[in-house]
Amino acid sequence: MDKQTEETLNRLLRRAGLKMAKSDRERFIPMLETYMESLEKLHSINLAGEEVGGVFRSELYEDQ
Repeated sequence: MDKQTEETLNRLLRRAGLKMAKSDRERFIPMLETYMESLEKLHSINLAGEEVGGVFRSELYEDQ
């Protein structure tokens, strides 16, 4: 995870009053990176005003 994203995550957790155990962080960060990659792809597509519907694909996380 890049430094800026990690700092943002830390600020969000602090603001919410949450503490994340190191083991939870190690499991969470890869999922966040996968989400961010998908989001970057979505932002790069010209949808010409079309609506987007989100989908959760559990098979992406079965081995985690």
